[in-house]
Amino acid sequence: MKPWDTQAITAAFAEAALDPSRWGNAMDVIARETGSFGAMLFAVNGAHPNSPISQSMLPGMEVYFRDGLASAR
Repeated sequence: MKPWDTQAITAAFAEAALDPSRWGNAMDVIARETGSFGAMLFAVNGAHPNSPISQSMLPGMEVYFRDGLASAR
């Protein structure tokens, strides 16, 4: 397993903090750098359609919200 590029992760978070439209990109960077399938952030009080997610997680999240699984918890 390669070491994580924490500078790339930090830079992605900093960009997203200044420009909220960059959160999806930040999730892609985190997934890539950690060798994960995908990444997402959930609000403390539960998921909502505007939660930042990586591109690889989009199909699963579409099903999650479409089928009402978010409200089934």
